[in-house]
Parts: sequence; structure tokens; C-alpha cells
Amino acid sequence: MPVQAELQPTESDLEGSRSPSDTFQQPRPPADEGGETDDFAPQPLADFNPDSLIDSDNNQTFPGQSAPESNQFARNEPTMSAPRSPVRLTRAPSMFGDFFSGGNMVMDTGTSFIDADLPLAGGSRRVKIGENNHVLPMDRMVLAHNHFHNALTLFRADGISPNVVEGANIDRFTFALEKTLGAKNASIEIRSHLTSDYDIGFSDLNVEGGSAGNLALILKLLLWRNDTAAISAGLGLELPTGSDVDGTLPVLASSFRIDNNAVHILPYCLLSAGAGLI
Repeated sequence: MPVQAELQPTESDLEGSRSPSDTFQQPRPPADEGGETDDFAPQPLADFNPDSLIDSDNNQTFPGQSAPESNQFARNEPTMSAPRSPVRLTRAPSMFGDFFSGGNMVMDTGTSFIDADLPLAGGSRRVKIGENNHVLPMDRMVLAHNHFHNALTLFRADGISPNVVEGANIDRFTFALEKTLGAKNASIEIRSHLTSDYDIGFSDLNVEGGSAGNLALILKLLLWRNDTAAISAGLGLELPTGSDVDGTLPVLASSFRIDNNAVHILPYCLLSAGAGLI
């Protein structure tokens, strides 16, 4: 009588026939009565985060994924920001004048011929808008001193003695006050001068110029600016508040006065630009 035997697979045979995916699909065994679990038991996969596939350095995504709305670490990515205050522009040095100029008088005193500079308004000459000025409207007060060496010249010839050429120094003291208006895009400035006394003394001519300078009102409007450049324009008005010129001619027994009564209107435009700012 034939005998049939049924072979049962062993545990080692089952382990060799399992695929890797079967391992992760096995449920975790429940804890035993002591509350302990097998730390080496297969664990289920953690929740998958699709944002982990985004390359934050290059702002690239894999197929099927979308880029985030903003990436503050992206390189070479232009960003929009609020306008910055013109800190660099405030470092720009003020603009200073470079020469002294004034009127001129020519006369015959009866014994000589004289050609001399005319010291109207104390010899302080016409106001220069660009002197000690700035392209930006600002709140400031200015106290300044200028020394003009041999600024005023005099030539005298009488045909007998050698010709005389003299120079006179002018020391000018400036007081200015600038105040911004509205949103600080405009300003008004008041500027006044005092000078050292100027006088000419010869046997046939005496001239005295006084020491009070003219009063100037300067309006400024900022037209355009960014962090490295600015353009402004305005209008200056010089009022004849300075000294007149008084003189005497002893030989001719006469005197004269040259009135300081001219009003000067001075339109202007200011520009400051460049790397690091001029």
C-alpha cells in the first residue's frame, strides 16, 4: 500500500522566499502584557511631504510639484522694497564759490585817472546760489566766514608819479537759515552778509563802502531723486538791503553816492550724482 507524505515548509524557507516589499506591509505586532514592543519590528512609512522635492537654492521643482509662492533664500532673485532714505546724498559735500566779483567805477578826479572795483553792499558782491548749498532741501543753519585776499583792486595814474595799483582784502561773514516745507521736498532759505569796512583814501579821492550786505531769499524744489542722485531747481531773489557807496572829490569840491538799488532774480538748477555721491 503506497504511503503519501506531506512536506511542510520550514521558517527558514519562508524567510528566503519573501520579497522586500512584504516586510514593510506586515503590521506592527501588538505590545505584550508587560507593555513592551519589539524595537526591531518593521515600521510603517512616515507621511510624505512633497515640498521636500523642491530645490530651495535654485528655486526648481520636480515634475508634478509646484514652487512655493516666495523664496527668501533664492539667489539672483530681484526683490521689491520700499524707497530708502537718501542717506548717501546727505554725505555729499556742500558747493562752495570759487571767485569774487563786483562792479567797477572809472572817474577823473581832476588831477588823476582812477579805475577801481565798486564795493556795493559792503563789497560782498552778488549772491551765488551754488555757494554753500545742497541739492536736497534740509533744515539747517549756516555761519560762514570768507577771506578774499586782494579781492578789490584800484589803479591810479596822474601822469607825474608812478602809477599806483593797490589791492584791498574783504572779510565776509555769512548767516543763512534754511527751512523745509511740506513733505520736505521744498525749502526756503534766508541769507545775509556782513563785511569788513572798505575805503579808499587819496588826496584827490575818498571812497567808503560800508559793511552791510544784501539779503537773499532762495526757494528750492526737489524734482527727482534716488539713492545715488538728485535734481532740484529753484529761484533766488536778492534784495538791495546792503550799503551804498559814498565818495568825495576834494580837488573838485564835490561828493557823490552810488546807490545799491538793483534787485537780482536768480533761477538755478542743482544736480548731484555719481558713485559714492559727489
